[in-house]
Amino acid sequence: MKVMRVVGIPAALACELLRGLGAAEDVLEKAMTEVLERAKKLGAESSPMFCGSVGSLPQEVVDDMNMFAVDSGDFGPVLAKFEKKKPLLVSREKLMYYTAVESIKKTHAQPLQKAAARNRTAMVQVLLKASADPAGVDSSDGRQALHHAVSHLNKGMVQMLLESRAPLDVADATSNKATPLYSATTAATQDKLYSSDILEALLKAKANINLPCCSAGSTALHLAASSRHLKVIEQLLRHGALPSARDPEKRTPLHIAVNSAAASEPSFDAERLLLNSQADVNAMDIQGRMPLHYAFVKKEKQLDASPADPVETVTSLCAVEGVRVDVPDEFGATPLLCAARRGATISSLYLSKRGASLQARDKSGNDTLGVALAGGHHQYAITLLSQGAGDVEAPMCHLKRETVEGKTKIVPGPPLSLFREATSHKQLGLSYLLLDHGYPFHGAIQDSLELGEFRLVLTLLSKINPSENAVVQRLDKNRRSLHHALAGFPRQLGPEATEIAEELKRRGVSMASADVHKRWPLHYACANAHTDLSRWLVRQDSSATSQLDEEGQCPAHAVCTR
Repeated sequence: MKVMRVVGIPAALACELLRGLGAAEDVLEKAMTEVLERAKKLGAESSPMFCGSVGSLPQEVVDDMNMFAVDSGDFGPVLAKFEKKKPLLVSREKLMYYTAVESIKKTHAQPLQKAAARNRTAMVQVLLKASADPAGVDSSDGRQALHHAVSHLNKGMVQMLLESRAPLDVADATSNKATPLYSATTAATQDKLYSSDILEALLKAKANINLPCCSAGSTALHLAASSRHLKVIEQLLRHGALPSARDPEKRTPLHIAVNSAAASEPSFDAERLLLNSQADVNAMDIQGRMPLHYAFVKKEKQLDASPADPVETVTSLCAVEGVRVDVPDEFGATPLLCAARRGATISSLYLSKRGASLQARDKSGNDTLGVALAGGHHQYAITLLSQGAGDVEAPMCHLKRETVEGKTKIVPGPPLSLFREATSHKQLGLSYLLLDHGYPFHGAIQDSLELGEFRLVLTLLSKINPSENAVVQRLDKNRRSLHHALAGFPRQLGPEATEIAEELKRRGVSMASADVHKRWPLHYACANAHTDLSRWLVRQDSSATSQLDEEGQCPAHAVCTR
């Protein structure tokens, strides 16, 4: 059975196509007169249209799914005048609108949606006067005529559809799940022509301003805050947008505005508009972060350590009555710890003066100094150390991302001393400052030995008064002496190694001591192929060659099994 559906073609184009088939002018003139009379009755004189039907495709173009055979309706009397039947073939894009037929095998838009999609204002007007339903949707993407009108920024078409009570808050079926308000707000933040007027029209028509308007769950005010567009923010607030609205991650527009501010942002105007409308300066997102955290930690960039000092944002937020400056997020990071990761010296001092603790630690155990050193902000650490920040003896750790079973999480690395971290980056000024603030000399020498900084070891030893030799005679938590640390260096020893060993011996560091694994320094020297040091250790105490570790192995065993 042949399935027919009504289509429309602009009158001028229809006449051109029919002339191409050889239609007589008098026949065309008669058909055109009827079309114009109908258009006048419908109030569509500016867009007269030939109407007809689309049926099955002719066999000769059956493989071209972009071509349709149009007949009957206004075309019927013209085509009937031909002695031999001639099909009027029209490409898909030349049809004003169509609904799908079985032979076309495609189900898409209703006439009104098709006309709106093609930005045909006059055709939309005709269809609305003919009682076309503005609530109809395009089955391919779920868009209604109003979605198309707003996307085209067609102010007149938008007004027609609003007067016809087009639904205002319907999300389309694309991955973005956008409402007309989303498209209007986005365009307005980009200052596109007529976008502000269209947004105003939607708001006056009572589009629900506080509903999520896209798949991200953002409201229109979130979108405006993200772009920091003052005019649009003001417009939305004037129409009742709530500064307390939350997206799925519990972020308010104030979170978004601060998140979107560059570190060097000289303006706080967007945030001030929101705060003047009762935005909560202490609102917490799903990770327990307030807008003050967002000054330093941007969305999905918790480990970003690039230098930034957002002084304007921080000082302005701190000026809000009742602001809390020392609240940890779910990772235990206070705004000051977040500032340390970015090396934000001025902001940190400002927060500290207003009650933020310089001794706070996150859940990884890092304090202000540890976070700063992990981020490579050595000058910041020097400044904050002079302010009494942190504990110089407490270890720090680097954070890293790990993916386990498809889920990415942030995990701490192994603990490191602050002295070791500073020394490994050749920040000797900071290293000495840590010593001056109480980092133990024994730990500093052990760190330096393990890093292979042998000249520094000799320098440090020279600074210890003989009356304080007990400092270097200490054992670490694994009962290792500094001789163990020297022998345990995993790479080739420098020429200073024997000199260091002699100095340690002179200061009373024992070579005849076993660590928790019952290993003497000679065990480690042999295992690491430190030949000269091994000879020196044997000369000091030949009994070391027969000492057995917890596995029952003597030092020579390590030499044989390397």
